[in-house]
Amino acid sequence: MIRIGLFAVLAALLSPAALRSNAFAAAALAGLCAGIVLALWGASRTRFERSGAQLFYVPHTYTGVAVSLLFIGRVAFRLLQAYGVTQGVRAAPAAGAGSGFTGYVSSPLTLGLFFVLAGYYVCYLGLLLWKSKHLQAGEADDVPPPVGANSGTPS
Repeated sequence: MIRIGLFAVLAALLSPAALRSNAFAAAALAGLCAGIVLALWGASRTRFERSGAQLFYVPHTYTGVAVSLLFIGRVAFRLLQAYGVTQGVRAAPAAGAGSGFTGYVSSPLTLGLFFVLAGYYVCYLGLLLWKSKHLQAGEADDVPPPVGANSGTPS
């Protein structure tokens, strides 16, 4: 719930940047839609395991890693670009870069990729919470407790 709230708040804080122009709004909407589609796909491939009374989930690793690396790679590129590393000279401040939180997003691509990340995690984590509450008997794999786990019997 905390991660859902955190991504929702960050997306809400970046919403004014999305309303800056049609390009930013289209990037944010496309990113949000792509994130939701990826979340639906990743959630359908997530497995649940039950160990005793505890319920665990095993996420589809490649989807989550790909979404995160896509955004981190874009932010790293923008930082390198801002410090002039990619061009050998210090870059000029981006047009439209304002003060405050929205000033950090000066490219529709960066904003769109953030909304992919936010859409993915809000939708994916929401689906996991919903699925965990509505699991039917036999839908979660039973796994033995880890070796060395306290079994409740004295040694």
